Amino acid sequence: MLLPEFTIKKSKRRKTIAIKIQNQQVIVHSPYGVSVEYLTQLVQQKQQWIMIHLQRQQAQAQPGHFDRETIDLFAKPYALNWQIASKSTYLVSESSITIHTASRVKDPASFRVKQLENLFSEQLSDYISQRITHFSSLMGLSYQQVQVKYYRRRWGSCSSKGVVSFNLLLAQVPTWVIDYVIVHELAHLKFMDHSKNFWLLVKKYYSQVDEAQDWLNEKMNLLDTK
Repeated sequence: MLLPEFTIKKSKRRKTIAIKIQNQQVIVHSPYGVSVEYLTQLVQQKQQWIMIHLQRQQAQAQPGHFDRETIDLFAKPYALNWQIASKSTYLVSESSITIHTASRVKDPASFRVKQLENLFSEQLSDYISQRITHFSSLMGLSYQQVQVKYYRRRWGSCSSKGVVSFNLLLAQVPTWVIDYVIVHELAHLKFMDHSKNFWLLVKKYYSQVDEAQDWLNEKMNLLDTK
């Protein structure tokens, strides 16, 4: 069995030697004064333990059943990069989204779905908070609360108490279509039905109603996080 590659990190404060597997890398923490030869022998002695933990992390790093490699964010395609890390975070760049899953997570595939939903929720909330302020002021309507959650068969809702909710999957939708859903739900603050007056109000503040509805009806079954 080949000796695994490893990195030595020495510290003046450290008094003991420790071997750690982090991000699929072997790191040997050691105090000063310990020779490289000795540390190499120690790695060799712990080789079987090291390989078991390396293989475990490599297995966790695989997408498994959740093998999605791309995702749309506001209708723009991004490459998805999955990585095992010390903590769970995500980073959105110009053309890719990197999702770090903490190595302590026991079921990475299921957890990654939650991470993607959290990403959608945060990104969508940021956009909606700006646009709903704009449209509510324009329409002369006030709401009590905005929520972003997962719905199976609806894009949004508006309660009689002024709580306006939006489907987190709208994060995959073009912003001009999201604007339609915002205006649609805000209009329910005045008309809780889909009467003629309701649609007159929606079309007064949003001119692409038919196009937005066609887009949503066509893409509804294609949007998901799973």
